[in-house]
Amino acid sequence: MATRNGLLCYDVTRNQYSVMMTGQGLLDDVICGLVKDGHGDLWCSTMRGISRIDGHTKEVVNYYAGDDWQGNVYLEGRYTQATDGSIYFGSGKGIVCFHPDSIRKVRMERTPVITGMQVNGRLVNRQTLSGKHPVVSEDLVRATGVHLSYSDNSFAFWVSMMDYRNAESIFYEYRLEEFGDTWSRTLPGESRIQYHHLPPGDYTLLLRACENGFCSPVRAMKVHIAPPWYFSPFARILYTLFIIGACCLWYIAVQRKRREEVGEMKLRFFINIAHEIRSPLTLIVSPVEDLLKKASDAEMHKSLLLIRYNANRILELLNQLLDVRRIDKGQMRLHFAEIDIRHFVNELLDAFSGQARQQGITLQVEFADDLPLVWIDPDNFDKVLVNLLMNALKYTPQPGTVCVSVKTGSAPDAAGPLRDYLEIAVEEQVKA
Repeated sequence: MATRNGLLCYDVTRNQYSVMMTGQGLLDDVICGLVKDGHGDLWCSTMRGISRIDGHTKEVVNYYAGDDWQGNVYLEGRYTQATDGSIYFGSGKGIVCFHPDSIRKVRMERTPVITGMQVNGRLVNRQTLSGKHPVVSEDLVRATGVHLSYSDNSFAFWVSMMDYRNAESIFYEYRLEEFGDTWSRTLPGESRIQYHHLPPGDYTLLLRACENGFCSPVRAMKVHIAPPWYFSPFARILYTLFIIGACCLWYIAVQRKRREEVGEMKLRFFINIAHEIRSPLTLIVSPVEDLLKKASDAEMHKSLLLIRYNANRILELLNQLLDVRRIDKGQMRLHFAEIDIRHFVNELLDAFSGQARQQGITLQVEFADDLPLVWIDPDNFDKVLVNLLMNALKYTPQPGTVCVSVKTGSAPDAAGPLRDYLEIAVEEQVKA
């Protein structure tokens, strides 16, 4: 049924209504006349020309005044059909008469040509730059691709068939190959194809011209939209390296924290053990003090002194182990005192006399004359000498002698307090 709002269609088998308008390919929504030919096709006269609707495929083919029709504006209700199948439509310039079998479709052999381009409102030629690069390297009619920056991602093309056809009867279908197989189309007589805000990437624009149910060969145009610098391949490599570096730093931090936790657990274990050892050791020192008061034998008194010295030394080491947290936090400080180095060294050697005697090693000590009083940290300096003597006893073959010499020296080239110093040397002597 012809109406002023399109062609109203009724499907008897499905009992459904549908409407065909310009969106479905008709030239105009006002249907002035409607005739069915012998092949089942519908011929519609409109305010803009004549449309033929295929009765089976619903394909629409449009005809204009430029296609030898006498005017495009037709009158409402002015139509008829002769007994031989000829169709008559009344127009503003007279009566149009034709037989449907005499209307032949003309195939389109030529490929559409891109005659112009516009980027963000600017017309493009061979000298036009986009992001410091030429948009085209040759004339548009022969160009196979265009290069655009990410800021020039809105553009339009003008196309033409470059022949003597009536341009009003031609419409163009186009699509980007990367976006699917659905074709978009222009209105009849319109030759402008445009895209807005395409993301960076490489695209292939396909376009073809259509007229009277036939389409031309497809024209392909490559479109490259460059990414911004922060999405460039070099930037992506930097981002990848940054992420890898961040992951490595995170992994190192996790491993370090794990090691610290393990170290803290070990330290807590040692501190607990130190507390357990400290209590019975304190109970040992008190009986030794009582025995020293009662001992009358000189050799026994000397052995008890050695026991007391070593027990007190172990207590000092345990106290230092309990202070290890202060060392980790950098709160451990040296405590200097003025010490008689002769008494300090002799007392230390007495502690090793028993061990040296069991190993068949003789301990000797040599002191220089007029040794001064020295400022040292007794607890920490004690550890240094103990390590020296332990290594000397460990690596001196039997029988042998370990000699400890204490003397003063002077370094003329040194500045400040290090010019005059005290030297303690531990040497091993092997008997032939």
